[in-house]
Amino acid sequence: MKKQKSREDFWLVLGLINLLAMVYPISSYLQTDGMDQVLWVCVLFAVGLVLAIVDTVSIAVSYSQ
Repeated sequence: MKKQKSREDFWLVLGLINLLAMVYPISSYLQTDGMDQVLWVCVLFAVGLVLAIVDTVSIAVSYSQ
């Protein structure tokens, strides 16, 4: 039972970190216009790529135990 609770906590924390990491680039993208939006699209893509890599490593480490 304790293992199940820790897995639920892991997914909750992982989801919240992903959400918080994406809030600033998305809000900045929505507040700009013109060529600045191109920059924020690149930032969003980079943040998404980094989050995907970090999430994959986190999940692999968490489930390997």
